[in-house]
Amino acid sequence: MSTPNESVVVLSRALDQAGDVLAAIHEDQLSLPTPCKDWDIGRLVSHLVADPRHFLEMAAGGKPDWAGEPERVLYWAATFRSAGDDLIHHWHQQGDNADPTQV
Repeated sequence: MSTPNESVVVLSRALDQAGDVLAAIHEDQLSLPTPCKDWDIGRLVSHLVADPRHFLEMAAGGKPDWAGEPERVLYWAATFRSAGDDLIHHWHQQGDNADPTQV
C-alpha cells in the first residue's frame, strides 16, 4: 500500500506523461479517428484536458459532469499541464490527509 505522498508522486508522473503525449499532438491530427468509432483525436484530447479539473472539483467536494462534452481548447497541452499543476498543488495543501486514491 502506498502512502499519500507516494500517491501524489505517481499522480504527478502520470500527469507529466499525459502532458507529453498531448504536446506531441498537432492540430492537423485532431480529426483523425481513434479505436472508438464515435471519437476522433480532438474529442479524446478535450476529455483528457478536462480530467484534472474534474478531479480537482471532486477533491473539493463537488460533483463534476464526467459525461458532459468538454469544450475544445486551442492550447490543450498547456491547459492540461496548468490544471494538473493545480491538482497537485491541492494535494500538497492537504498535507498528510491527502490521498488521491480516495477521490
